[in-house]
Amino acid sequence: MPLVSRIIFFLLKTHHHQIAANRVMRTTLIPLRKHLRSALQQQKELLGYNLAALQFIKRKNDADRIAQFYEEEEMDEEKVKARLAEPKKRKRVALAT
Repeated sequence: MPLVSRIIFFLLKTHHHQIAANRVMRTTLIPLRKHLRSALQQQKELLGYNLAALQFIKRKNDADRIAQFYEEEEMDEEKVKARLAEPKKRKRVALAT
């Protein structure tokens, strides 16, 4: 669906003056516009639903990780959050040129 939308918008931008000057083209584009809007609305709702699910999974994962640290080590909440927030250290690799 996103590819179809991009193609339609490109064609409309490219041929805007010809379409606006021709009444027959405008009347045929009205049903296309209605269909495209409804299809994009469905895509938007689906994306919002998936985003909410991903946020829920992230919160659950964070809670599980914190609980795991509490069980493994006798730490208080501030220490656990600080340990989780610290970035993972990356090794630097020297590239031979």
